[in-house]
Amino acid sequence: WAIYALMDQKGVKFDISSLRKTLKGRARPDEIQKALTLLEESGDIVLDEANQYKRSDKPLSSINNLSSDKVKSLQAELIYLGLESLFQDSPEEREFGSVMLTLTKQEFEKFKFELRHLRKRFLKDTLLQRERTPGERVYQFNLQMFPISDQSE
Repeated sequence: WAIYALMDQKGVKFDISSLRKTLKGRARPDEIQKALTLLEESGDIVLDEANQYKRSDKPLSSINNLSSDKVKSLQAELIYLGLESLFQDSPEEREFGSVMLTLTKQEFEKFKFELRHLRKRFLKDTLLQRERTPGERVYQFNLQMFPISDQSE
């Protein structure tokens, strides 16, 4: 998904060594090549007349075909990247915050709904903006909400 997202970033060169550098060395050359191949084979990206990769006109196909185990694995990797960012990136380049709340089941369900809505709105608004102008950087946006305690008896 990072490589797919890079399609919207200005100035990105889609050769293996440039992509590896752009991704801060977080992906091996074989992983980058595999991702490009899978994105091209699925029709999510295409080569244009100038032999440059670009997004196809269809929505990202692989996102709806993931098993729950793959989703868990992906989310674990994204949480790990967040932890890396906490120690590697300056506070000016990232935003981390947290709050601990005591909620009822009804309040939890409301928060969950609102977080999903917020995430979808951010995605939609950003995709519309990327149709007008390229982005400058790819950011990972995580929302987490999980129980810290068991329910009281």
